[in-house]
Amino acid sequence: MILDGYFQECLTQDNFNEEIQLLKNILIPSRIKKKDGCALHIRGGDFVKLGWNSVASREYYLKSVETMRNEYKQDKFYIITDDREYSKTILDRLDIDCEFIGKSMHEDFRLIGSFKYRILSSSTFALWASAFGDNEKSFVIAPKYWTPGNERKIRLTNELETEL
Repeated sequence: MILDGYFQECLTQDNFNEEIQLLKNILIPSRIKKKDGCALHIRGGDFVKLGWNSVASREYYLKSVETMRNEYKQDKFYIITDDREYSKTILDRLDIDCEFIGKSMHEDFRLIGSFKYRILSSSTFALWASAFGDNEKSFVIAPKYWTPGNERKIRLTNELETEL
């Protein structure tokens, strides 16, 4: 099944939690091996063209990486993206040990949730991938807004409280 579109406002928090529980039991293998390091999702493509990349700006990623480094001792970052060229413009000033991973949408979706530590973009793709992942004792940073001026109303149970 492929869903294409922008789904930021389709569910309330309660609906989202219920959907995750229902779909996770049906669609997601119960034994996902948790990976070391921190997944860092950067959404480019249409978000850059629409100007929505300002929500998860270079400063957002810088602060998120600092949090993961200082509070959780994460030094290795795995970049999952739909736009490697745009990602390089974000990463060039972050001074991090990083590696691009993922080769397809399906693999990217699975990879995001397999990391204990995650920094998400403002995309619903990243949010759902994280929600379906192994969330026992995982730590997630996600932007406060979906798009400029449109605050997120859905939170993940393992999301860190930040003002990023």
